[in-house]
Amino acid sequence: MTNTPLYIIRGKAGTIFLLYMTVATIVQMLYGNIDVSIFAFPMGLALGVTGLAIVYAMEHKWGPTKTVAAMRSAKAACLLLGLTAAFAVAGGLVPQFAGFTTSWPFVALLAALEMHLSLVIIHKLRTFRFRRDLSFMLVHIGLWLALFSGMAGAGDTRKSDILVPAQAVAPSPRLLSFQIDRNPADGSPVQYSAEVMMNGDTIRLAVNRPYSVGMAEDLYLVDFNTNMMTGEVDYCILQKVHQPWKYPMLAGIGSLLAGTIIMTTRRRKEAER
Repeated sequence: MTNTPLYIIRGKAGTIFLLYMTVATIVQMLYGNIDVSIFAFPMGLALGVTGLAIVYAMEHKWGPTKTVAAMRSAKAACLLLGLTAAFAVAGGLVPQFAGFTTSWPFVALLAALEMHLSLVIIHKLRTFRFRRDLSFMLVHIGLWLALFSGMAGAGDTRKSDILVPAQAVAPSPRLLSFQIDRNPADGSPVQYSAEVMMNGDTIRLAVNRPYSVGMAEDLYLVDFNTNMMTGEVDYCILQKVHQPWKYPMLAGIGSLLAGTIIMTTRRRKEAER
């Protein structure tokens, strides 16, 4: 048993986790996916603060116990990250799992990972030393912030489609040009880009290269239509995405990357000594 990937599911911590995920699965079967609008501000922020308070109390009162120690262990991290990766792979390969990101089991899994990270961070703060623990804290705080921003931001994200025709008259959005870059070898499309007139300004955007409208809004090129008679693109579709949690998420990712770079550099220097 000790050689199997799931050997860490034992003791009180394992029992609690199994019951927790079982309840999430039952709720999923009864009610279907979560309506992410319940996480809209201020509910998402309130849930995060409440969760942190509960975790702080757990660590403060029961931190030395085997159960809490197991919840913040490296083995628990491996289990949670492994299950998260398994969900992601299944969602990408199995069409029936396409909506897994809003399923109760997956959200419950992310919440468990957030709790684990919170326990680790609060526990480490008790003995924190700047030079020794900086990279460790940057990685864990960064991952915590990125995950929390993604979960809380799901309820605040707003999307709307904008149809941009080539023959529109100002002040309506107008498609000025549309370009399809092709692979010289076989002629297959490799990139789509558009030049659009909006509110008197000419903007350029491409697939996976959005145009930033403001601090929390971006325009994405998501579709187009080719006129069967002329072969010309007669309209494209842009998607306006409002993401107020975008920059906290980017800050979390930046912290994660910075911590990883510092950790890697330090280990390389230690290996050269």
